[in-house]
Amino acid sequence: MNNGLAEIIPLDYTNEKHVRAAARLHATLLPDSWISQLGAEFMERFYYRTLIKEKKIYCNLFRHLGNYAGFISYTETPASFMKEAGRRHFFYLNLLLIKLIFKDPRRITTLLEMIQYGRKKSSQIENKTVELLSFGVLPDFLKLKDHRNLRISHLLFEHTIAHLKNKGFKQALMDVQKHNKPMLLFYASYGASIKKTIYKNSYQLLLKLN
Repeated sequence: MNNGLAEIIPLDYTNEKHVRAAARLHATLLPDSWISQLGAEFMERFYYRTLIKEKKIYCNLFRHLGNYAGFISYTETPASFMKEAGRRHFFYLNLLLIKLIFKDPRRITTLLEMIQYGRKKSSQIENKTVELLSFGVLPDFLKLKDHRNLRISHLLFEHTIAHLKNKGFKQALMDVQKHNKPMLLFYASYGASIKKTIYKNSYQLLLKLN
C-alpha cells in the first residue's frame, strides 16, 4: 500500500526516525513485553538496529500522513536469532545489559525470564517456520481503512504474510497472552489455531501459510 498518504515501509536501521518509531510503538502498544521492559535504549541501540541490520529480525511500519501508526516484526530464524546475536555481540550486548540493569535492577528478572522462555520455545521448531514477534496499531488509527475497506491491522498482517509466502515459508508462529481475546480472535480469523501453552499465561498459535 502506497498512495502518498499512507504506506507500509520496511524499517531501515540507518533511519533514526524508523528506529525510534519502532521502539516507541513497541513500548506504547506492548508495555508488558520483555523487550519493552528492557527499555528504549535497548530497543533503539540493539533490537531495532543491530538485529535489523544483521537480518535477524525484520519490521514493517505503517505510516499515515507522516505519523507512524502501526508495526509488525518477525524473524525467519525463531530458534536461534537471539542466541546468534548474543554470541556475535557478546561484549557489546553484555555491557549494554549491565548498564540497563544498573539503571533498573528489576530488569535482571526480565532478562532471566527471556532466556528461560527462549530455551523452551526453541526446542521444537520445524523447518520453513517464521515467527511473528510483535504487532500492533495505535488506538487512534484502528478504524482507518483503505479503498478495499481493510483496516491497518489487516493490511500490515496480510502484507507481511504475502511476503513470507513468496519466500517459501510454510507456517508462522505467534505467541499471544491468554487474556488477549481480540488478538486471539484476529489470528483465528486467518485460520490460526492454538498449538500449546508456551510460557505461563501465553498461547503459541500456529498459522499454516500454504
